[in-house]
Order: sequence, then structure tokens, then C-alpha cells
Amino acid sequence: MNFTHGVYLVTEPVDGITDIAVAASRGGLDLIQVRDKTASTAQLVEIAGMIRSRAGVPVIANDDLDAAAKVDGIHVGVTDIPPTRAREALGAEAIIGWSVNDIAQLDDVEQVRACDYLAVSPVWATPTKPDHEAPLGLEGVRAIAGRSPVPVVAIGGIDLERAAEAVAAGADAVAAVSAVTRASDPHQVVRALGAAVSRGRIR
Repeated sequence: MNFTHGVYLVTEPVDGITDIAVAASRGGLDLIQVRDKTASTAQLVEIAGMIRSRAGVPVIANDDLDAAAKVDGIHVGVTDIPPTRAREALGAEAIIGWSVNDIAQLDDVEQVRACDYLAVSPVWATPTKPDHEAPLGLEGVRAIAGRSPVPVVAIGGIDLERAAEAVAAGADAVAAVSAVTRASDPHQVVRALGAAVSRGRIR
């Protein structure tokens, strides 16, 4: 996975999410993950397909192999199907991401090799996912980025200042949810996040 802009959008089930994601894509996104734990596979396919056709960037589904097969790949968490199974089901060209809540996950070399990126999750506490694991902080980003053979994405509590800090700590990209989906101007927020990523890369 090539994170040129360094900004990755994870959607949430809010009104107008397709238009939000499309507006955000114009600010410079590398990837969009469609995440809605209440949606059926058919609903995920419909939403992800609409976003994909209009946004012009790769779109992956969260934890749904059937939906993922209709788009560009899948993101899985620690308690979801393992990346190796996703790779076997979706093939070599699919984008596969895996949430890392504990650096010990990198000891499972087979799972890591099945991934295109790892998401350090969460870096900071986030209201988007109140049941998340303990935040890993910048030290967690440094530790995981230092060992990962694939790109690392920082997610959880990302704002403009933290985006730069996470990238300076070793992340290749940042993933945002509510900072974009609940913004009055998603396009400008994504542009600003991209600028923050650029600052982090030269620190």
C-alpha cells in the first residue's frame, strides 16, 4: 500500500456519508475504509460501491469478506478473521489491513506478511470507539513502526497536531474518522491533515 498523501478515511454511519467521503477524497486521500457494524453485507456493498465509483480512490470494507470481494479489500481487527484467511479468500491484489493493539502481534510473522499495512490502534483515546484497548501512544507507534515490514497507519484521537506527531514517530499515514466525517468542510480538513503529515515527515 502506497500512502502518498498519508491520509486515510474510516467512515462511520452518519447521514450523507457518501457525499462526505467524496468531498474528503478531493482533499487528498489514499484509502477509504467503509465501517458500519450495524449494516448488512448488502448495505456495505451499496455504500462502498457508491463511494468507490465517485471518490476515485481505493475503498475497502471493514470485517466483511463478502463486501470486501466487491471492492478493493478489507480491514480486520484482532478479534476478526485473521489476515491470512482474508488473503486466501481475496487474493494477491486485495488490500488487507490489520489493527495492532499490542506489539506482540508482530511476532506472528505469517499474519503480518499477509498484510499491506498495519494500523496502530488506538494511538490516543477516541470517542468514536469507546470500547477500544488502552492507547498505545507515540511510543507504541515508534515500537511498531520500528519492527513492521509494511506501512504503518496511526489511528485514534487524530487531529492536526497529533497527525504530525504520529508521522514524526514513524507512521506512514494517519487515519481519521470523526475529525473528517463530522467536519463542516471535509475537503479542507483532509487537506490540512495532509499538510500535517508532510510536516511530520520532515521533523
